[in-house]
Amino acid sequence: MQILTARTDGPAGQDQLQRWGRRWADAVHAGQAAGLDGATAWHPAEELAALRVGDPERVTTLLAATDGERVVGGGRVDLPQRDNPDLAHVAVAVPPAYRGRGVGTALVREVVRLAAAEGRSLLLAEISRPLEPGTAPEDTGPTWPGSRLAGRVGMRRGLVDVRRDLALPADLERLTRLRQQVRARTGGYALRVWTGPTPPEDRARMAVLSARMSTDAPMGDLHLEPEVWDEARVVAGEERAAAQGREAVTAVAVDATGEWVGFTQLVHSRWTPDRLHQGDTLVLRRHRGRRLGLALKLAALEEATSRWPQARVVSTYNAAGNAPMIAVNEAMGFRPAELLEEWQGSVEDVLRAVGTADARAG
Repeated sequence: MQILTARTDGPAGQDQLQRWGRRWADAVHAGQAAGLDGATAWHPAEELAALRVGDPERVTTLLAATDGERVVGGGRVDLPQRDNPDLAHVAVAVPPAYRGRGVGTALVREVVRLAAAEGRSLLLAEISRPLEPGTAPEDTGPTWPGSRLAGRVGMRRGLVDVRRDLALPADLERLTRLRQQVRARTGGYALRVWTGPTPPEDRARMAVLSARMSTDAPMGDLHLEPEVWDEARVVAGEERAAAQGREAVTAVAVDATGEWVGFTQLVHSRWTPDRLHQGDTLVLRRHRGRRLGLALKLAALEEATSRWPQARVVSTYNAAGNAPMIAVNEAMGFRPAELLEEWQGSVEDVLRAVGTADARAG
């Protein structure tokens, strides 16, 4: 087995991406989607489009474990450039047909060595897993391959998110009743809704709310610094989404002074036309308790389902302990469907654990 690498922010990496990127994306998708309903795994075309456009906020390196011409597993390392200078976002995925051969451990070893070589000391990985009957979201799911591998290499779970789905068309009577409730509680606020990129005159306001997502949303036991957002970052993210075939409906709440105090987004992809993905949702702390979160989500849902009537489900994520937002979603009819675990570990601990695994294998 050979492991190929490609740093995608330069011509050489883009050439590598052209030569084996689709096989890498297919292998990653097969590994991430195995045993799940596929809602959490990006379509390979979306993955590749994002990599071709690039992200000025991150430097990305891809890893492809190969057996001849076959890609038998994939990994990636994303290094934030303006915030969290000690952190590396990492991912490893192995299709079921190639598991149990040491592919995952080999990829983890190379991923961690790359992070260490770049001076990073902390790793963050996301692992989707199914809901297990009779098991609380906080339980570790020890039989799930990704969770088992993360624990074995010295990482610790810092946060559990629950994916909830809303079947479409939604219950009209329920939504009408909820709209009546929010109208009685949200006096003094106006809602704005649009589809597509943020208007140029509003980008600075959107950057402020986006930055607050990294400080106001529940983080559990994760160790993360606030993200740095400006207008350029808003534009770059929207251009990347457009290249992926994604379009968003955005709803914002505006108070009597004109300040933006909350927002939500619903995203549609041409690659998965039957599903809407809930993006960020945030209401500033001093404006909570007025049902603004519910008002925003209802407004975005009405616009999105009108624009994309073929959609049959909406998926959203909340931290397992985020009771207020869970209550909003369940009032709308969302029901638990899947879990997303966020694991964190030090580069030093993971290198030590992988070395121990190598010694045992030898």
